[in-house]
Amino acid sequence: MSKFKIYVFPFVAVIYLVFNLVFTILSCLSGDMLIELQMVSINREMLIKAFFVQSISFLIIYCIYSFFNKFPSKTIQENGYSNLCGYFLIGYQIFYMGLSIYYGVGVVGRSENLEINHYLLILTNIFSVDILFFIIGTQLKSSKLFYINLFIYILATTIRGWMGGVLIAIFIFLCRKGSFLINFKNMFSMLVLLVILVLSSPALVDLKYNIRGGDSVVSDDTSYLDKLNLTSQYIFGRFQHVGHVYLIQKNENIYYQKYETGVIAPFYTEGFIQGIIFKNLGYTENFTFGEYVAKNAFGGTGWNTNTGLAGWYYILHEKFILLIFYWLVLLSFVYFIILKYATKTLFNIISVFLIVYLYHGWFGAFFDLLFFACLYTLINRCRIR
Repeated sequence: MSKFKIYVFPFVAVIYLVFNLVFTILSCLSGDMLIELQMVSINREMLIKAFFVQSISFLIIYCIYSFFNKFPSKTIQENGYSNLCGYFLIGYQIFYMGLSIYYGVGVVGRSENLEINHYLLILTNIFSVDILFFIIGTQLKSSKLFYINLFIYILATTIRGWMGGVLIAIFIFLCRKGSFLINFKNMFSMLVLLVILVLSSPALVDLKYNIRGGDSVVSDDTSYLDKLNLTSQYIFGRFQHVGHVYLIQKNENIYYQKYETGVIAPFYTEGFIQGIIFKNLGYTENFTFGEYVAKNAFGGTGWNTNTGLAGWYYILHEKFILLIFYWLVLLSFVYFIILKYATKTLFNIISVFLIVYLYHGWFGAFFDLLFFACLYTLINRCRIR
């Protein structure tokens, strides 16, 4: 079998696109879809329209990546981080892992009433351990220190009840490599790994909810095969958000009205920095779009759900172009800084999170990543000079 090279962004992009397409086709055939552990009846025409709008948002993101990917970038040996930074990150990750174990810091579902110093909590929120790993850990000149930090990251995210950390770790590893060869051996290895993950999915999902302190998604009395069926749908469903876009489209008038009346906060208010600014200005009663969809569609409180970049089309209408312009300006500035002063690895990281965060509608998380990517890159540039 001949070998061919796969680059990380197209690889990740195709995975998410294929899952959305498969879920769309299967749901059109069956007439329902599992969304956030709720079985929802589907109108086929509306679902196809939702997939079409989602595909346009995907195309916009792919075009942005393709444009900036043409420009030259620097290597890790030129602009990477020293061993000292690697050792510091190891210590900080272990410190934060200790806070998670003893105080519940960062553990999903345990963000309130933490018995820990308030200023220490603020400090760890500002200097996010995950963002530090995404930006600094991935650009360490020492491969050994990178792999140690990667292992700690996987362990730490598991302790915090976030099983998605394993998937992100795989993406991070591929971002550092930049590309990989596909041959029979690699394809067989990936297939074996996929089978193992699927077969262990009931235990992984149970572990996730036990850590979070809540009930599992399935009863202990359920047979293994029934658990496997439900948890497989749940895990693979994390790759798609066409169902969420469908639900937003279905209740378009409600979300549009709530946005126009200020119940749903504008897109440019999402992010750590914006949150501080707008809170001091007195804007404390707003929901983010993800929070309001979780509340309205699933009865959830205190958590977000995927709205997708496409979901914003249904509440912005013709103003959707302003949202695209907003992100295009930010990305142009960030990519300029990265291509000039950082490395190809960080370029890959930001590009992959175009899919993982922006495509799924996690605007606050993506803005924070962009902001600190620029900040740490400029600090590192001053240190190198």
